[in-house]
Amino acid sequence: QAFEEEKNAVLDLALEARGGGSLDASAWAAMPFGEYAERYVERRIGVISPASTANERRYLKYAKATIGPIPLKELVAEDVERCVLAVPRLSEEWALEKRRREEENRERLRREGKLKRRAPFSPVRVAGPAMQSKVLKFVREVLNDAVDREHVGRNVAKKRFLSKSFRKGRPLIDPLMEDEAGMFLEKASSLPLGMTKVAVLVLFSTGMRPEEMLALRVGAFVPAGEGGDAQVRIVAAQRAGRIENYTKSDSSMRTVPLDRYTASVVEAWIEEKRRSLDEMGLVLRSSTPLLGETGNPWSYNSFKKRWNAFVRKAGFAGTRPYALRHTFATINLARGGQVYVRLPRRAERHPQQRPQQPQGRAGVCDPLPLQRVHQGHHPVRHCRGGVLRRQVPRQRFQHRGTVHVPEGGREADPLHPQRPQGRAGTVTPFPS
Repeated sequence: QAFEEEKNAVLDLALEARGGGSLDASAWAAMPFGEYAERYVERRIGVISPASTANERRYLKYAKATIGPIPLKELVAEDVERCVLAVPRLSEEWALEKRRREEENRERLRREGKLKRRAPFSPVRVAGPAMQSKVLKFVREVLNDAVDREHVGRNVAKKRFLSKSFRKGRPLIDPLMEDEAGMFLEKASSLPLGMTKVAVLVLFSTGMRPEEMLALRVGAFVPAGEGGDAQVRIVAAQRAGRIENYTKSDSSMRTVPLDRYTASVVEAWIEEKRRSLDEMGLVLRSSTPLLGETGNPWSYNSFKKRWNAFVRKAGFAGTRPYALRHTFATINLARGGQVYVRLPRRAERHPQQRPQQPQGRAGVCDPLPLQRVHQGHHPVRHCRGGVLRRQVPRQRFQHRGTVHVPEGGREADPLHPQRPQGRAGTVTPFPS
C-alpha cells in the first residue's frame, strides 16, 4: 500500500507538471501552504541546479515551520511578515539543537575512547537579514506560481511594506589595499610549489572567480610565444563538484594573459603533475584538471581549508578568495584601467543611456611586466574591456577611495568608459 501511494504521488506530480492535475482550483486553494510549496520545490528538481534545490529546501523549512498549516487561499501579507521575522529565532533554535547533538556525540566518543582530537566548536551561526530576504523571495516565487496556475487571485507577498522592511543585502566589496596586496603577493610567492601556490597566484593575477579557477584544465593554459604573453582560457566553472563548460553564448568565456612569474609557476606545476602521473602509469591530457589529485578536480571545501590555513599564517585571517577578484578590479581602476560592469536592465531598455564600449576585445587585458616579485612588482593588468562582469546596479558598486577634482573640472567616473580618465579628475582608491 505504501508503494502504491508513493507511485500515485509521483504520478500526480507528473500530471501537475503537464498542467493536468486531478485537483480542481478550489482544492488547490484549500491546500496548506507548506504542502503547496513542497510540491513547487519537487516540480523544479532537474530544472534547476542541485545547489539551488538544496537552497530552496532550506527556505521551505522556514516557511513550513511558521505558515505551513495555513490554507493557500487564507494566506495574508501579515502571515508572510511573521514567517520572515521568525527566521533568526528559528535559525538560532536549530543551531543550538544541532550543537547539543554534537556535544552529546563528542561526549559519547570520549567515554568510548575514540575521541582523537578535541578541537573547539565554532561559534553558533544565526541567520540574519540576508536569509530573511531570501525566504521572502522564495514565498513570492511560490505564490507567483500559484497565481500563474490560477489557484489564487493575487500574490500577497508582494506588498510594498514587505519589500521596504526586508531589503536584499548589497554585495560585499572587500579588496585589499595596495600595500596589503604587495605583502599578500610576497607571502604567496614564498609558498612551496603546489596546488595552493598555483591557486592563490592565479586568483591574484587574473581576477577570475574561485569556481573558474577550480575548473581550469591543463589545455586552458597557453605558454608564451615569441613576443607574446602566456594566457589562460576561462571556459568553464565548477558547480556541485563537476566541471561545467560555459555555453558558446555565455559572456563569461574569456582569455586572460598571465604575467611571467605566474606563468612560470604554472608551467613548473604542469611538469610536476606530468611526472607524478607518469609514475602512476597515467597520461597527462589537455582535459586533465590543472588543480586536483589525478583526474579529479580539486573540491572547493578542500581548497578553502588550505586557503584558510594560508591566510591565517600570512596574517590575512578572514580574507575571502573572492576578495582577490575585487583587489584585481580595484587596482585596475587605480592604474587607469577600465573594468566593464554589466548594465542594469533599465539601460538595456534605453540604448541612449548605454555607455560606449572601449576599443579592444572584451575580457582581454594587457599585462604589466613582472620582473621580480620581491621587488614589489605586482601582476596588475591595464584592461581593455575588463574581466569583472557583475550584474549589479551602478549605485551598488562600492568604490573604496576618494575622487580628487581639479578646479573647473568634474568628477571622474571609473565605471563609464566614455569619460576619459586623468582629464576631469584622477581617482585615488587607496589612502596615502
